Amino acid sequence: MFARPGDAPARLGVSLATLDDRNAIRPAVHIWVSEKLDWLMLDDGLPQYREGFVG
Repeated sequence: MFARPGDAPARLGVSLATLDDRNAIRPAVHIWVSEKLDWLMLDDGLPQYREGFVG
């Protein structure tokens, strides 16, 4: 349910499936799009990164 990357101790990932209200958090970027399903279209105008995002 949670993930903390070893190389980025200030970051913490939370699985959206664990939230009571799935609309409570809006995405800011798409990461690891090089691994997305071929049929998935990301056309919402958000920045896309082939791999991880460091920002």
